[in-house]
Amino acid sequence: MARPPQFRDIARWVVYSILVLCLAFAVLLQGGVDPAQWQWIAAAISLACWLCLVLRSRRVSGPGNALELQMLGVLLLWMLLQMTPLPPAVVAFLSPNVWALAKAARITAGYDLNAWLPLSVAPGATLQRLLNVLPAMAAFVAVREMARWRNGRRLWILVAPVIAIAFWESLLGLGQFYSVQASTDVRPISGSYVNRNHFAGLLEMAL
Repeated sequence: MARPPQFRDIARWVVYSILVLCLAFAVLLQGGVDPAQWQWIAAAISLACWLCLVLRSRRVSGPGNALELQMLGVLLLWMLLQMTPLPPAVVAFLSPNVWALAKAARITAGYDLNAWLPLSVAPGATLQRLLNVLPAMAAFVAVREMARWRNGRRLWILVAPVIAIAFWESLLGLGQFYSVQASTDVRPISGSYVNRNHFAGLLEMAL
């Protein structure tokens, strides 16, 4: 007699569904290139990652902070450090070129040489890159934890959505290919993506 589903089982299926929907929407919405659309997808991925950590498998023994998580944490701290205002002496020690450029600009503009400044010459662009990297980190952590929820015979469930969506995209790409062959139009084969390299990356990853 099968046991009734517990709260953790239901919550894990909810997390799984969130990530599947994020992947599907990102692919169907032209690869998630629209920032207004991507920010919602990124937020949902981050939420799913947090829930994965809350619902960690109890069967896994060993230290809670594995090496791969520590490496991600160090990378995240380093990116945050790039945007954090630091004393000029620290900036000059860590990045002499950045301080030389900042010093020349401050002398020209008559700005205080002792004012703190970040390591990044473009903090806004660094923040934008960070917002792109965080969902990738979150997806890695989420899949890492989800792989521990299933036994060996059921691990295929994790990759099934990737294969299914890639199969659909491959059919769409084949349709585009044959429509181009039958006409005089010259256009890239990219499925639902804007960037054909991203389209090829999805198919390669699924394969």
